[in-house]
Amino acid sequence: MGVESNAILTRWLTDPMSRDFPLEDLTVITAQTGDEHIDSKTYCEKHILPLLRRNKVRLVQVARAGRFEEDGIEVLDDSTHPETLYIDGAYKLSDELLFAGTVPQFAGVHKCALKFKAFVLDEWLSQENPGPFRHAFGFNAGETNRVARSE
Repeated sequence: MGVESNAILTRWLTDPMSRDFPLEDLTVITAQTGDEHIDSKTYCEKHILPLLRRNKVRLVQVARAGRFEEDGIEVLDDSTHPETLYIDGAYKLSDELLFAGTVPQFAGVHKCALKFKAFVLDEWLSQENPGPFRHAFGFNAGETNRVARSE
């Protein structure tokens, strides 16, 4: 639920001309890695969740269930009337970093994002089996290299 993703979502929820689909077809999925800033929770609960509720948009909050992929994922909430952003996740990224005796890496490939976001989202999608779908990610305009890697 980063700034850029929330900007896209807010536009879709408030400006029907900005999207080519009905809101009842929209599912918002967020991977909760744990240890998110309280400001993010406060902002989303004050501004984003009311928009989702008003438009009856499904929000699914998922998290990694344990250290290994075999541990699977945990669905923290799945609702068209979300009240809470579950930022603590289940198995936290900080738990992983503490176990490995390291700190978050900011250069090169974002392995933590792959393990705590991409895996979790892909796993939920494979379980949900939504058929054809379109992903949308919010990137900062200065992140052209990340966009290219994502493509």
